[in-house]
Amino acid sequence: MSPLSSTLEKRLTPRYVGVGDAAIYLGISVATVRRRIADGTLPGYKVAGDLLRVRVSDLEALARPVHPSHGGDA
Repeated sequence: MSPLSSTLEKRLTPRYVGVGDAAIYLGISVATVRRRIADGTLPGYKVAGDLLRVRVSDLEALARPVHPSHGGDA
């Protein structure tokens, strides 16, 4: 990938997504995304009035490695 296409990709990559897209990204329900925002485990942001958005970087931060001694259970 050329530096130009890398720069363009960064500019076009969304920094914020709606709760529906956040749910798809995490593989969970919209209700669970809203619960996580309400309990503070996932920061939510109001933009353009009352539109609720989530930062993609916050979604990525929710992912954590599973410790091998847990046998896959978190």
